[in-house]
Amino acid sequence: MAFDLDPIGKGDWKLVREKKDISVFARKLEESEFKEIKVVGQVRSDMSEIVAALEDVEAQEEWVIRTIDAYAISDDGAGHIDYYISTDMPFPISDRDLIVSYEREQDPSTKVVKTHSTVADHDIVLQDGFVRVPHFESTYTLTPIGDDLVQVEYYMMIDPGGDLPVWLVNMAAAKGPYDTIRSLFDLIQSGTYEDAVVSGVVD
Repeated sequence: MAFDLDPIGKGDWKLVREKKDISVFARKLEESEFKEIKVVGQVRSDMSEIVAALEDVEAQEEWVIRTIDAYAISDDGAGHIDYYISTDMPFPISDRDLIVSYEREQDPSTKVVKTHSTVADHDIVLQDGFVRVPHFESTYTLTPIGDDLVQVEYYMMIDPGGDLPVWLVNMAAAKGPYDTIRSLFDLIQSGTYEDAVVSGVVD
């Protein structure tokens, strides 16, 4: 696929959390004290339902943990979206915001869907009290495994910017993605996106 992302950490992934159908793994980045995170889980869903949920940017306020605001800046209707998202941080840490460039494609033979998100350049003014995230990269790999089950693998690495203790960032990086994927699965299974049709996605 056009935007495969090779994880850049060193050593093996270490299981840091596991509950029900979701497992969280972490490992240290090569040239940073920050960790990269991988979340793996399974959800009973059509592929289109999952993609529709991921690309409903405004709904991220419901399922992406600690989101303050989320809105699309541009959307070509075919899997390329630029959007703004801001995150509430516990006092006294400054809140964060980020402009994301998201791309999605599907392998026509395996039906595996892959997404890639990274920092985008936009002239959106930084609000008072916020720190703009300087580096973020994530992927979703959605693999159909039969019986209407899809394996969801989420990969993320982030430098939140500002002066934050590394241990605090790494602790939040393990908990936040688990809670987010759990909320995503709950949203999908609520039926909100049942019978969704997404341009370029085949179930």
